[in-house]
Amino acid sequence: MTKDEWGKIVKRICDFYPRSNFMDKQDVFDAWYSLLEDLEFPAAMRAVENYAKENQYPPTIADIRQGYKVLWDEYKAFIRDCKDIYYIAADYYPGMSRELKDEGFETLRQKLSAYPHREWRKRLTDWERKAVAYVRDCEINHKDVKNFKDYVNEQTI
Repeated sequence: MTKDEWGKIVKRICDFYPRSNFMDKQDVFDAWYSLLEDLEFPAAMRAVENYAKENQYPPTIADIRQGYKVLWDEYKAFIRDCKDIYYIAADYYPGMSRELKDEGFETLRQKLSAYPHREWRKRLTDWERKAVAYVRDCEINHKDVKNFKDYVNEQTI
């Protein structure tokens, strides 16, 4: 994250906690930034917003880092879910080449990495919809294939 982005986060914290003297000195601003600059801005902002929803006092550096870690753990689990859905659908219906599968997943990962804190569930739903539509097409054209839901249940039991 850049210093300007960190400034936006500090402003947001000050908006949430107007009575505190949070970041009232440049030295404090710089010290905090030096310990948080490795975080990506959108997820760091979301971590602060999530913290403010449940806490009456301004966050510490550790609070922001912990909130950020929770978001990134969710993001990694989300990517894993997307990959599993895609590969289950595509591997069960072999009409799609491995190169196309890898390219499709890489494209999704790149798009999602730009927005780690937003639209995860919407994108996962879109991903599922595409996988199911692909499978539905296969079912229409090949009457002898299993129902996609049954197949997914077999894979996860």
